[in-house]
Amino acid sequence: GKRFLEKLNLKYQTIEQIVGDTNSLSYDSKYNTILEASLLKQYKVGVIDKDLPRLEEKRSLLKKAITITDKLAKEVLKMKPDSVIMSHGIYSTWGPPFNIITDNNIPVLVHGRGKKRYSQVFNWNKTGDSWDVSDEWEKVKNKDLTPSELEQINKYLESRISHKDDVFVYNFGKETSKEKTIEFLGLDPQKPIYTLFTNVLWDAASAQREIAFSNPIDWTLETINWFKDKPNKQLIIRIHPAENIIGTNQPMYDIIMERLKSIPSNVFILNADAAVNSWSLMKVTDVGLVHTSTVGMELALEGIPCLCVSKTHYRGKGFTIDINSKKEYFELLEKSTFIDFDNEMVIDLSKKYAYLLFLRYQVPMPFFYPESHISINCLK
Repeated sequence: GKRFLEKLNLKYQTIEQIVGDTNSLSYDSKYNTILEASLLKQYKVGVIDKDLPRLEEKRSLLKKAITITDKLAKEVLKMKPDSVIMSHGIYSTWGPPFNIITDNNIPVLVHGRGKKRYSQVFNWNKTGDSWDVSDEWEKVKNKDLTPSELEQINKYLESRISHKDDVFVYNFGKETSKEKTIEFLGLDPQKPIYTLFTNVLWDAASAQREIAFSNPIDWTLETINWFKDKPNKQLIIRIHPAENIIGTNQPMYDIIMERLKSIPSNVFILNADAAVNSWSLMKVTDVGLVHTSTVGMELALEGIPCLCVSKTHYRGKGFTIDINSKKEYFELLEKSTFIDFDNEMVIDLSKKYAYLLFLRYQVPMPFFYPESHISINCLK
C-alpha cells in the first residue's frame, strides 16, 4: 500500500501519526454494539459464549482498537474535510469513524465488494453491510423496465443458478425438476412445503438484524418445534452453503442437533455441503422463510410467498411478507394459502428491484480480479 501511494507521489499519514499517544484513551460504552459485532466476526459465531477462548483478551484488544479509531475520527474532523471515503463503515476499524463523521454532517462515501465479479458497491452515509438502495428504489419502483433492461436482468438471474458471474458460488448441485427434487428429499407432494433458509450467523449482513426473534438460532429452533405438531405440513431447513465457503465456528446443523432431542419426521435438514441447488428447492417450496438471505428476493422472483422475520435491504419493498412479531409469524404459518398474495405483482416488483440491486448498484470495475472471497487482486 505504501509503495502504491509513493509511486503516485501522494502524501499520506499513518493512523499512528494522526492519533499520537493512545495510552490515555478510554473506551466508551456507546460502542458496545460495534464491539459485539467485531467479536462475532473474530470468532465466526452468532452468539458470544463466555467460554470462548481468550474472550476477555480479545475484548480488551477490540476496545483498544475502538478507542484508537474514535480518536482518529476526531482528528480527521479537525482537518475539516469536504467528504470522507472509507471501506464498509462497520466493526472496530471503521464503525466509530463512520458514526462520528456522519454525526457531524460530513458526507461519507462507503465502498465494498459487490456480489458480481469485478464490481464494487458505493453508498453515501450508509454502511456497506446494509446494501441499502431505498432512496433510489423510491424513484424507480413505479417505472416499468424497458425491453433491454428486462433482457439484461433475465440473463443475469439465469446466471445466478450456477453463480458463474458472481464472486461466491453457493449452489453446488445442478438444478433439477420439481418431481426429482421431491423424490430425492423424500417429500410428500400432497402436503404443503415450507423452506427455511438460514444465514451464516456471524456475517455482518445477518448479525444484529433481529425483529421478530431474539436471534436466528431461536427462530430456527422454534420453527422446527412448531412443525413438530403439524404433521400435515412439511419443513425443509436449508443451511446456508456459505458456512462451507467463508467458514463458521458455530455451524447451524450442529446447533440444531445439540439443542433438539429429536427432529420431527416432517422436517428435512439439508446441511451446508448438500449438493442441492437453491432453485431446485424453490420449485418445491410453497412458502419461504428467511432471516436476511438474498434468497428472500429470489423467492419473490419466482412468485413464491416469503415471510421475512428480520431487517434486510429488501424488506418493506412490497414483494415480501414482513413479520414484526412471533405471534404474527406463527399465525401466518397456520395458513396454507395467502389470499391477498398477488403473484404477478410480486414477480414484477421484485424484478425491478433485482435490476436496481444487481445491475445498477454494483458498479463494474474490470480491474478487480477476485481469486477468492478474501483475496482480490486489482489494477492488473
